[in-house]
Amino acid sequence: MERTDIELMIQYQNGDEEAFNQLYTRHKGKVYGYIFKKTGNEEMTAEIFQDVFHKLHINKMKFDAKREFLPWLFVLCHHLIIDHIRKSRVKFEDLPENLVAEADTFISVKENEEVSKLSDSEQAILSLKFDQGYDYNEISQELGISNAGARKTFSRAITKLKKALGGHHE
Repeated sequence: MERTDIELMIQYQNGDEEAFNQLYTRHKGKVYGYIFKKTGNEEMTAEIFQDVFHKLHINKMKFDAKREFLPWLFVLCHHLIIDHIRKSRVKFEDLPENLVAEADTFISVKENEEVSKLSDSEQAILSLKFDQGYDYNEISQELGISNAGARKTFSRAITKLKKALGGHHE
């Protein structure tokens, strides 16, 4: 019987390096594809890809087994992409236009502390919906959840943000 991502993370937290190898093998394609879709740059993607699994290793004890693993991993990816852009010496005009707009949008949203109060799943779905332009079918496939689950989580996140921000949005 194949172990779930959560089981593998718990085992990895307890020192089982093989559990990490299985997580890496299982999700490396999705992670690389996600990063490349956002950056459009193979060199940048390779750097961030390496950072994601390094950051996973460093933060393995911060993973809460009550949460879903894949949305947590995609939030980690997204934050590293934004961090990489912020730290990069590359001029913004040299970056793909969609990435600049996305970075500007996400940075302003990320700075809003209300977004950080959302669950990892809610943050991941908002990122995929707004930053990637994914529809609910694509979100459900990417995160391994049902279409109805993606819709419900998205709706819940939007409701929380509207309530927290006084019902106003730009």
